[in-house]
Amino acid sequence: MLHIQWQLNGNDIPGATSPVLDITEGGTYTIVINSSSCSTTDTITINVIPEAKVDLPNILCLENETTIDGTLTNAGEFTNIEYTWKDAYGECTF
Repeated sequence: MLHIQWQLNGNDIPGATSPVLDITEGGTYTIVINSSSCSTTDTITINVIPEAKVDLPNILCLENETTIDGTLTNAGEFTNIEYTWKDAYGECTF
């Protein structure tokens, strides 16, 4: 008989006994699989990317040019920051 148990940060996740796990938070996930003839484990670390919070207090439109002055208010939560500005048609405008 096959027995599966998922763990989060070394602790069993209650009810997580199927081959598929829906992940809702970051951490180190381990799957422990036991059968009558063998056992194995595998581990993966999930890092959650925080949602960007942007404050746009100044948007100035003059003729065909738009100036946006904004601040990423939670920049300290990120290790790398990349951005792309797109127009209303989804075209990159940076």
